[in-house]
Amino acid sequence: MIFTRPIKRSVLWGVTLIAIAASLLTLSLAPAQTQEKGQNVRKPVDKLPSAAKRWAIIVGVGDYESSEINDLGGAANDAKALKDALIRDAGFPEEQVILLASDQPDQRKPKYPQIIRYLTNLKGLVPSDGLLLFAFSGHGVERGGRTYLLPADAQSSENIRLLERTGLPVDVVKEEIRATGVRQVLLILDSCRNDPAPGKGGGDNRVSDSFIRSFNFDLRNSEIDAFVTLHAASPGQRAYEYAEKRQGYFTWTLIEALRGRAANERGEVTLAGLLGYLEEKTPVYVRRDLGEQQRPYAIVEGYRANDLVLAVTAPPPIAVTTPNTVTAAAPEPTPATRMSVAGVPLAAMSFTTANVDAQGLVINRRTEQCWGYVEDLGDGVKLEMIAVSGGRFQMGSPSNESGRNDDEMQHWVRVSDFWIGRYEVTQAQWKAVMGDLPWRMSAAGREFKGDNLPVVNVGWWEAQRFCQKLNEKLKLLEGSYRLPTEAQWEFAARAGKPTPFAFGVADPTGPGSGSHRVSRGGGWANGAVYCRSAYRRRDSSISDGVDLGFRLVRVSK
Repeated sequence: MIFTRPIKRSVLWGVTLIAIAASLLTLSLAPAQTQEKGQNVRKPVDKLPSAAKRWAIIVGVGDYESSEINDLGGAANDAKALKDALIRDAGFPEEQVILLASDQPDQRKPKYPQIIRYLTNLKGLVPSDGLLLFAFSGHGVERGGRTYLLPADAQSSENIRLLERTGLPVDVVKEEIRATGVRQVLLILDSCRNDPAPGKGGGDNRVSDSFIRSFNFDLRNSEIDAFVTLHAASPGQRAYEYAEKRQGYFTWTLIEALRGRAANERGEVTLAGLLGYLEEKTPVYVRRDLGEQQRPYAIVEGYRANDLVLAVTAPPPIAVTTPNTVTAAAPEPTPATRMSVAGVPLAAMSFTTANVDAQGLVINRRTEQCWGYVEDLGDGVKLEMIAVSGGRFQMGSPSNESGRNDDEMQHWVRVSDFWIGRYEVTQAQWKAVMGDLPWRMSAAGREFKGDNLPVVNVGWWEAQRFCQKLNEKLKLLEGSYRLPTEAQWEFAARAGKPTPFAFGVADPTGPGSGSHRVSRGGGWANGAVYCRSAYRRRDSSISDGVDLGFRLVRVSK
């Protein structure tokens, strides 16, 4: 099949879609069912407990008693700044935020006995329908197949026997959290900085996959309903200290986000907005000052990230949110226009498609017509959206389809009318909304760069941030422009055909919970089996690459 412009494989994350091939859209897609058979499915949590039910323990270890462990300059400042932000911006009562830091009185020093004492004391204080936040800024290490946080009185990071007796095992922290009976948990870890061993202060203490996994809670076999774990760095990276601010880059950016830098037009900082801000800003600051790479990593389970409000800042002056004027595209190939989706005047648009044989050779081409509208983003940059009439279709693949996977079970789905991007979001469109291209595009080759080429090297959270900024720019309600659902994506991709390869799109939408999302669609880097309309791929919510882009959708209002 032929695409009207170069396509990078789109990333569909969970239930929210990310990219589509450029062509006619007259179908719909159905949301993926990813839970296992017979598994108890809990309703996603979209609201934090009331302020009176929020508790926090914040640990900042800057000074270590042992000469065998290097000190950290910004850890105590991280803890104090986070405490202030939780009280000022996130609605935590001051008396329910416990600060254990190196510059505090003896009873509040970040030592093993104090940390465990305060964790155990919370049993009976934190209600089961409350929230417990545990934050740690200091050294974290893996030794002997176990993960440890190093309190101020830890005696060694290398001697396993000493570490077992003086380090704070992560499984012990989780055990104490579970013992409180609380059902919502938020963990914040700024813990893999330089090597804690003496003489290795300039060396890297890189995050590993097993280190990150050690903090997870298993919701299937746990009484915890939802949790978030925020790590300062991704696997293979380390966290850096912001010398100018005397804090970690991650925590400093996190606090800026809570103060309102990640707020939407209502002054709300949602979980999705916070993660998008961290994903966007932290790597830029570290790259700018140090020339290094550090990208935060998040695990979200059980929460609806787009709806979960973490902090509220002073909202901007109320403005009248009248719908943005929609300008019809220049009619092509005919001047005819018609009234269509949601009463918006649509213009005719042409596209070229083709049939190929088993060897991939084109056997015929044809020009067809679809309907859409054009959104003006300013400075001559346009966003073309195609009208898709909803309907009922069979999502997934038949059991005899070559290359099918078990998660492509067929089921009937009905979708409503919607609009979908004629092309993937381009670099010109990204710059019109965000100002600059994603910093990771600097690593892409020259062949991937150009205003009319898709923006690539973006993750799911960055795509969410783009949608938020676009709606704000156009003075539209939050969620007006967003990523497609899997159902919308596949409906458009199939273009009414049940065959493995149709034409349409290449990318869908995912849930705001979970550490992974679903990628949909194929492109220049993929074999045929990965370009099937029903193909689904599991990706991390921070995955990116030169073959990953995203597409927008807008639902009728």
